[in-house]
Amino acid sequence: MSNPPVQNYTDFFFDLDGTTLDTYGDLRSCMKAALQKYTPDVDRFDTDFVIGPPLQMSVKMFLPSADEKTIDSICREFKVQYDTSDYPDTKMYPGIESLFDRLFKGGKRIYIATNKRRVPTMRLLDKFGMRDKIVEVVTPDSRPDGYTKTEMIKMLLEKYSVNPDAAVMVGDMTSDVYAGKSAGVHTIAVTWGYGSEDALKEAQPDKLISSADEFWR
Repeated sequence: MSNPPVQNYTDFFFDLDGTTLDTYGDLRSCMKAALQKYTPDVDRFDTDFVIGPPLQMSVKMFLPSADEKTIDSICREFKVQYDTSDYPDTKMYPGIESLFDRLFKGGKRIYIATNKRRVPTMRLLDKFGMRDKIVEVVTPDSRPDGYTKTEMIKMLLEKYSVNPDAAVMVGDMTSDVYAGKSAGVHTIAVTWGYGSEDALKEAQPDKLISSADEFWR
């Protein structure tokens, strides 16, 4: 597969958390509130909370002795907290708005492929006025049996008759890079999100950037 200049790509698959939006603050506060509803003191939360692990695993990190019923209850509480939030602490990363505008005005097709659930994903895209620039949003719960990120990209490639050699996955985690590679598209890794820069380098994306301005270089 050739590696064309970025401006020659036709289709762009973007991750959401850590790539397009900085969602850390609201995820953190909603998780803490959900945990504290069941236990007032959560050891290590302020220092150890990270984005990435599945929801149940995150709860187990802080409440290792909790039974499955309690874990499920906390997960449900988190979803209620997060799905009804106004997301006061979520921000669009610098340069993303102008990047999406340039892609959209240039006739490029933009997709969101995220491991975030659909309800908060769509509410966030509405909050930041992004939906009109996006061809389709795919989340794990977009179909009853779920999607992996590789499956999301492959589905979009087929549905929109996308040439993989003219498509790119943009994300902040090694999982985004590996998903893009598995789906047969190019990959751009960004260092401003939640992934480790060293790990991203080891994943060998086609391009590694530290700001949206570097997207076109």
